[in-house]
Amino acid sequence: MKLPLIKSTLTLSLLLAANTSLAFDCGDLVGQLAPPNGADSAAVVSSVLQTSDPNNSANQIPHCLVSGTIDVDQTQPSIINFRMRLPLPGTENGRLWMGGDGGLAGNEADETMLTLFYNSQVTPLSHGFTTATNDTGHIGGLSAAWALDTPPSPGFDNEGELNFAHVAVHMTAVVAKNVMNLAYGADPSYSYFNGCSTGGRQALVAMSLYPEDFDGIIAGAPLTTQNGTLNLLNFIKIQGDHFGELTEAKMDIVTNTVLALCDLNDGVADGIVNDPTNPQACNFKPTRDLVSHLCPNDIDDVNCFTTTQLEILDDFYKDVTLENILDENGNPIRKTVLYGLLPSSEAGNGFTNSFSLGWSSWFFVDPIFVLITGGRYDNYTQLLFAEYLQYFLYDQPDNNLFNIHDYVANTTLEQMLRDSNKMSQGYMLPIETINTQPFSSRGGKLMIVQGANDMVIPPKATIDYFNQLKVDAGSKNARDDFARLYFVPGIGHCGNSGPSVINYISVIQDWVENGVQPNEIVATDVSNSYSRKLCPYPLRMRVIDPNGDVNSADNFECVISNN
Repeated sequence: MKLPLIKSTLTLSLLLAANTSLAFDCGDLVGQLAPPNGADSAAVVSSVLQTSDPNNSANQIPHCLVSGTIDVDQTQPSIINFRMRLPLPGTENGRLWMGGDGGLAGNEADETMLTLFYNSQVTPLSHGFTTATNDTGHIGGLSAAWALDTPPSPGFDNEGELNFAHVAVHMTAVVAKNVMNLAYGADPSYSYFNGCSTGGRQALVAMSLYPEDFDGIIAGAPLTTQNGTLNLLNFIKIQGDHFGELTEAKMDIVTNTVLALCDLNDGVADGIVNDPTNPQACNFKPTRDLVSHLCPNDIDDVNCFTTTQLEILDDFYKDVTLENILDENGNPIRKTVLYGLLPSSEAGNGFTNSFSLGWSSWFFVDPIFVLITGGRYDNYTQLLFAEYLQYFLYDQPDNNLFNIHDYVANTTLEQMLRDSNKMSQGYMLPIETINTQPFSSRGGKLMIVQGANDMVIPPKATIDYFNQLKVDAGSKNARDDFARLYFVPGIGHCGNSGPSVINYISVIQDWVENGVQPNEIVATDVSNSYSRKLCPYPLRMRVIDPNGDVNSADNFECVISNN
């Protein structure tokens, strides 16, 4: 027989006092919850006993798997679905660990996002954390139809869009803490958040808008500016009539040439450009360094490049500055830099020249995307921007009336900036309005972690954001007191190959709770049996003895850069 929720709280408190998890009934958590401000209602709809960690089945951890809903009180009905895993009383550490989502979100069961770079070696549940995830108020990850306004109303103004922007993360944090109070008789002593890509954006927005929600935040490969992904669409636009000519075979030539030129610049021949953010690490220019691969008579073929193709590749590494541009209301748009990509990002991940993990899936013709979208899209960038533009900006319900290929071909980059600026207002904060002081003043700590081979969020954009944090904080020392930036060699966008095993849970927890500022961090590639030393930016990793054990992080050090 189910007890009323108020009585359940008393029952659970008595169980805690007796310190016996064997008598704990997960089902007692089912029932109505106090809704967060701005919501109609909240409830736990199911709670069952589970025995293994979903991210690592080798971890046998008895816990309650909780599913619930939050009905948000705004202009349209919308339900946020959330999922939690609570270690049984006596095995918990009294802390909350919340994970973000990726892409267009839409899956509260995507618990891979609880582990940075989707790595299953180190999981919050195995450390005793209560975990929480949510679907940002909609189901399904390849469509943004949930953002459609009826009648059309461009911009972030309906409930689905606002949930995606920031509301769902905040309300789930509030509700998760309430559920923990029911289960353990107390609110969490500390709360943490991590996410990658969209989850990284969620992390930074939560820090600025809801500084009391989390004590420690890890933002992986975050989207940092309103127009931060416009460069992706530009990489397609610059190919023009030559779109589709850059193939897997050609990009293998690019990847191998980059490694031949730059791999040894860091003192180690390991198939990785360890620090591509360092301009001295890899000075690669296709029109100069691939001339030996020019096609005879400039006639395109499988294993060579035309002059035009090399010029297009040059543009992938260049920054494009857009300034003195007005929006549709005549207001100036902030100077925008579309950052170029770094050499070694072509294949996405070190040690694996996997074309599908690199530029192909984002900028060229990827057969997988052609297949799963019935030929409507050639790559993920087309899909992402088509969904954003169609449903966020134009509120166009008919797929036949919006064609991303026509949009790219017929729209100037300046107009794309206007469109991007308009549709992104609401889900990303303008970089010049960053306000981290409420978060940092209460002891909040931020770690930004990104793969150095990221081909989606250019690392130079992340460096720009990190430098802006210094402006907001007032000084470098003030920023470094609460924020750190790390680049992981050989890792692409939220990838899990390369040195992706990082004990970031202990690092952020020790910083938040014990005041131990992170410095050097060890990252391990379990599959290839090597480790590297991650350095807080702007320090850079350097091998100590090239003739020593180059598979050990102990043979690397962090040094001051001259750049």
